[in-house]
Amino acid sequence: MIAIRFLGLITFIALCISCTTNAEDKNLSCAERQVVVNSMEAGLNLDSEFDTLKVTNLIRTYAEFSNACPNDSLTPEYLTRRADLLRGMGKIREAIKQLLSVHDGFPNYDRNVMCALLVGYLYENELEDDEMAEKMYRNVIELYPDSREADISRQSIKHLGISPEDVVRSFQVIQ
Repeated sequence: MIAIRFLGLITFIALCISCTTNAEDKNLSCAERQVVVNSMEAGLNLDSEFDTLKVTNLIRTYAEFSNACPNDSLTPEYLTRRADLLRGMGKIREAIKQLLSVHDGFPNYDRNVMCALLVGYLYENELEDDEMAEKMYRNVIELYPDSREADISRQSIKHLGISPEDVVRSFQVIQ
């Protein structure tokens, strides 16, 4: 029994070292780094208990990919996923910084406008900072006036400071 536990511990340590070594290896190509990211993402079993160590390692690996492969088409996507994981770990301000970095650094990224909208959403719903949320929503409207995200921003501004229950009631009155 002790031998099985010891073997399990050795296997776990070897896996951790291989993930860390692969991700940090300066000689890996972007394609090889992508394989590491894919493997780590597959290792996150979303149906099971939240594994902080795996998530933290994946957050770091996304950053390492972006540093090593800044012009790769996957970089803004990985950084957006990184922001989502940071938000999930309660690191809201870091997630906001990451989303703003993606928005500002990758103007041709197809989810760029959504990144800007999410910044407003995080200020409103996670940090409960209506002033900053309104500023971010107005930024979306100014930069992307004809977008779906601008429409969402307009609606969000209208409902800032109103409880979710009151928002629901306002829609019920309309009908």
